Order: sequence, then C-alpha cells, then structure tokens
Amino acid sequence: MADDRLRGLTILLTRPADDVRTTLDRLGEHGATALAIPLIAIGAPAESEPMDRALRDLAGYDWMIFTSANAVRRVDRRLRELALDWSYPPKIAVIGTATARALERCARRADLVPTRFVAEGLLEALPATLTGQRILFPRAEEARELLPEALRARGADLDVVTVYRTCLAEASREPLRDALSSRAVDLVIFTSASAVQAFFELVGSAPLPEALQFACIGPITARALEEQGRRAAIVPQEHTIDGLIEALLAHPSRR
Repeated sequence: MADDRLRGLTILLTRPADDVRTTLDRLGEHGATALAIPLIAIGAPAESEPMDRALRDLAGYDWMIFTSANAVRRVDRRLRELALDWSYPPKIAVIGTATARALERCARRADLVPTRFVAEGLLEALPATLTGQRILFPRAEEARELLPEALRARGADLDVVTVYRTCLAEASREPLRDALSSRAVDLVIFTSASAVQAFFELVGSAPLPEALQFACIGPITARALEEQGRRAAIVPQEHTIDGLIEALLAHPSRR
C-alpha cells in the first residue's frame, strides 16, 4: 500500500533512461521527489562478430548465463536482427529477478535463479563439476573475471562474448552538477559499479553536499563506492530495486 514515509526526501536515480520509469513511480508512491539523471548509456560492442557467431550456434551450448537485464535485452535484439530466435537455446541461468523478468519478456523462463543475486551465488547453485559442459556467457565489455575463472576451473568449455558496453552519458554532466549544487538531493541510488564510476567522473572536482547519502543495490556496487572514498548508507540484503526501496523505507534517517 502506498504511504508517505519518504515525503520530503529528494532521491536521484542514476540508471540508464530506459530503466527508471517504474522506480520513479514506486518512490513517488511513498511520497519522495525522484529525479532521473542517467549517468551511463548502453551501447553496442565495438565488434559484433564474436557475438553473432555464438548466437548462430546456440544449439551447441549446454548453458547460457546472464548476469544483467541489459545483456538479455541486447541478445534478444541481436537475435531478431539476425532473423534468429530463442527456439533452441540451452538451459539458462540468470542472476537476479530483474534479469529473470527481462528474460520472461523474451518469452523464456530461466532454468536457474540463485537465491543470492551475485556471481558467488550462481557458482553455489551450479554443479561443482562442469567438465564437458559448453557454456555461453554474454556480458558487458568490462566485468569481473570471478565467474569466468571459476567456471573454467570447474572444467567448463566457456565462451565469453561482449554484447554491450557502457558509455559515459556526457549530456548529464551539467544537469548532475546543477542538481547537486542546489543541495536539493538527499540521496543518490546506484545500481551498478559503472554508475558509481560515472557519477564521480561527471562530478569531477565539484563539491558534494555534506549531508548527501548513497544507496547501493548490492555489495559490488558498494565496494565501487568505497573505492571513491564514500560509504553507502543503505545496501539491501535482497539485491534488487524492490529490496533497495524496502531498505530505504526501513532506514532510520530516511527523512
């Protein structure tokens, strides 16, 4: 049920423009003033041939792994561009409910969704031995190597292909600085390490309000924030937007 527990709080969302509408509505239902200034944009990979080659050979894989909704959307788009579809894909493992929902929009359901929405959780859910298993891992251009290294250590025949890259949203530099300099923003929400890096790159040497707080969707994002010399006031146990909003509602300093 909607309430006004976040009334008087101005929250800045930093996700790509296509991802924020529902979150804006959710925060507004709780009385918050929510601003959307996307700090990163999702672009095509510099080279598409490795992705295309893998997608044409989907039937040859045993597993396909997605760790982000962006990767799902990019694969779906490229399949359609290549006049292919999801008819004969391998089993699919995903990290997170948002990634699972993105897959469902492509008329596919995930075969495996770990209870912990991080790479370590997926490794716990997968078999300890993957010898003879051919796995396709479509991902961002820059990503942690923990998952590929662990899968190969278990004997998997792994193909890692870049299906998208994150780009700095230069057009957001001035709007971001203006919003922060007005001191109207109380809390910044980060849903990825790349958004954290983009935030501090776009802010540059401009001072931040002393009372500004940060919320991170999970531990990897929080770690990226710590590398910038800041700590997250909120990191939900459930690493989803819904979990983050619930943690924000329960946070004692939300007003």
